[in-house]
Amino acid sequence: MIKIVFYNRMHNGDLFLSKGYMQRLIQTLTPSGKFKFSFAHKNSPKLLSDLGIEIISLNRTDTLPVDDNQTVTKIEDTIYINTWVGAYRGFFTKTQEHATIGMINVMWFSIFYTLQSLIGVRLFRDFQERLSPKDGIPTTDWSKFVIGPANEFLEKTLNGKRNIVLFCNGFSMSGQTTYSNIHLMEGAIITLAMNNPNYTFVCTHSIEIPEKIKNVYFTDDIFAGVLGGDMNEIAYLSTFCDIIIGKSSGPHIYSHVKDNVNRPCIFFTISDRQSDDYLYNFYDMEATHLFFVGRSEKNMTMILHGLIQNQIKYPQFAVINDETLIHIEKPLDLRNF
Repeated sequence: MIKIVFYNRMHNGDLFLSKGYMQRLIQTLTPSGKFKFSFAHKNSPKLLSDLGIEIISLNRTDTLPVDDNQTVTKIEDTIYINTWVGAYRGFFTKTQEHATIGMINVMWFSIFYTLQSLIGVRLFRDFQERLSPKDGIPTTDWSKFVIGPANEFLEKTLNGKRNIVLFCNGFSMSGQTTYSNIHLMEGAIITLAMNNPNYTFVCTHSIEIPEKIKNVYFTDDIFAGVLGGDMNEIAYLSTFCDIIIGKSSGPHIYSHVKDNVNRPCIFFTISDRQSDDYLYNFYDMEATHLFFVGRSEKNMTMILHGLIQNQIKYPQFAVINDETLIHIEKPLDLRNF
C-alpha cells in the first residue's frame, strides 16, 4: 500500500485551488486498491471533506517530515505532495507567480509527471496529453454540506425571487487589494442596494446598513447554525447568484466550481495584480469574467451599477481599471511552459 499525503499549511483558498486535480488523482488511483490518500492542513476539516479521504489536522501538532518549499517527496512508503502554489514559484516569473488557473495547471502537470515515475502508473490519458486548466475546476458534492439554510433563504425569505448579487467582501489574506484599499466595500454595497431595490445583495462580511435598506443580507445570519465554517455553504448559495464579486478570498475562490463556470453568471474579481485572479487568461467557460484592477471604489460601484442595470454591454472577458476597459479576445501564449 502506497500512502499519498497531500499537504498545505496555508489558508482556506489555497486548499481549494488544487481540488480538481486531487479529485482526478483520487478517482484514477483508488480503484486499484494500492493507494491510500489523506490531506494534511491546519484549517477546518470540513472544507474539502467531500474528497472522501482522511483529513489530518496540523492545527495543534505538525509532525510532517516535509517543509513548505518541497514539492513531491517520497519517504519510504509515503509520497508527500505539497499543494501550495508558492512551493512551485521557480516555474514562474514575478508577474505570473501566484494562483491563476494557468499557473495551477502548470504546477499539477509537474506533479503528475513526477508522480508517474515514482509509482509506475500512467496518469495521463495518452503520451501527448497536457492537462487542461479546465481539468482543475472542481465539483463540490453539496450533499456533504449543510445547504438547508441556503434553500430556506431562497424559497422562504426571498419567496423564490432571484436577481441575487453575492459580495465576498471580507478581508483577503494574501494582500490582493493592498494598493487599491478596496476592502469591506461598505459604500459600494449600500449605494448599489439603494439604487437597485429589485436586487438582493448577500454579503459574506457583516457591515452597518441603514435601517431603511431591506435588500441586504449576511451569510453570518443565513448560516448562523452551521458548524465548522460555511465556505462551501456560501459556494452553494453562489450557484443561484447572477453576479459573484470578490477579491480571491476564501468564499470567492470556493465559488469557482463547475456549477458556476458552466453557466451564464458573472465573476467580478477585484485585485491589484493579475497573478491574484484565479480565472485570469482562462476562456473555456460559459460564465463572464470581468477583472477590476482600479483603485477607486466609487468607479467600481458605477461599473457594477451599469452591469446590474444592463446599461453597458460588457464583453465576456475584460480587464477594467478606473479609466479603461480592455476587451480580451484570445489567451496569451502559454506554450513556453
